[in-house]
Amino acid sequence: MKIAFSAQGEGWEALVNQKFGRATGFALYDVANDKLTYHSNGSNLNAEHGVGIQTAQFVASLGANKVVTGGNVGPKATEVLNRAGIEIVEFVGEVPIREAYNKIKNT
Repeated sequence: MKIAFSAQGEGWEALVNQKFGRATGFALYDVANDKLTYHSNGSNLNAEHGVGIQTAQFVASLGANKVVTGGNVGPKATEVLNRAGIEIVEFVGEVPIREAYNKIKNT
């Protein structure tokens, strides 16, 4: 399983971003390999339109099975993630990624 956290920076202590579409980047945790990697969302960060959809497609391209964000994802991005079979966990708050992972790891 791979879990994508909307992130304000790199590493386990980086805060989960309240935003999804305009998140700075995504911390992708590969549970099987116990590896956390960071992926910039820079190409979508300043887009004028369709940023939620583009970000959802980006998360899907990372191979995520689940996405975790501090706020909400939005209806169009939710539709894209649902079609890709990606589970959505919203409103975990602006907490360190490690804390967010501990909250959701058994869900």
